[in-house]
Amino acid sequence: MSEACTKFSTSCARRSRQRPRSERRAAADDIRAALDEPDAERSGSLSDQLSQALERFEESHPQLTSIVGRVADALADIGI
Repeated sequence: MSEACTKFSTSCARRSRQRPRSERRAAADDIRAALDEPDAERSGSLSDQLSQALERFEESHPQLTSIVGRVADALADIGI
């Protein structure tokens, strides 16, 4: 599990440096805007939007998704 955590941390740091700050800021702004909108104005439910975003993330970061899955499984196996 320690190895998986180290890989996850390294991968997150590398991905963070690869993304321009403007992209991260735009994503944060989009999240804030979605949370501030009344439900009637949303194009889809927040759950649908999150599912779509997760699918895009899994496609663009397959190794990171795999590592996070293994970490989650390891935590579940020890009861956390």
